[in-house]
Amino acid sequence: MVIVDIDEASLEKYGQWPWSRLRVSELIRKISDARAGIIGLDIIFSEPDKSSPHTIASQLKINIENLDNYDQILAKTFATTPTVGGYFFRFDKKTHENMPIIPAVFIEKGLQNNHTVLEPKGVVLNIDILQNSLYSSGFFNNVPDADGMVRSVSLVMIWGLKR
Repeated sequence: MVIVDIDEASLEKYGQWPWSRLRVSELIRKISDARAGIIGLDIIFSEPDKSSPHTIASQLKINIENLDNYDQILAKTFATTPTVGGYFFRFDKKTHENMPIIPAVFIEKGLQNNHTVLEPKGVVLNIDILQNSLYSSGFFNNVPDADGMVRSVSLVMIWGLKR
């Protein structure tokens, strides 16, 4: 396993976060070209890329036909690389009625339930074009203990269950 981290040196060299989707796409492509078996992201792209020439021209009411759309470029990169994206659940009072349900994969059934399973109130996903082009995705929430330390992480949460 190799962890590719966006560290202070990277920020100094390439500029502050968030980077354009074009830069992220180039980074993922390089990782994939280095024969990564799977690429996991703990980043959420919940809004369109505001730095894309396509977006800027659209806001300025300029013809956008031939301009790059960085979200589309990143979506194509996701679709052609083994990339797993992230999302997180919300536990505040805000609800997200029409959020899509993320399909889960169950490896083993019938285990005794002796733990509390969290039931979030909402979810923050990548924008549709990116979420739908990922190989897979998973949540990266953690809930600290009363003293602020994270000692365990939920592997499963209840989401979208009709009761």
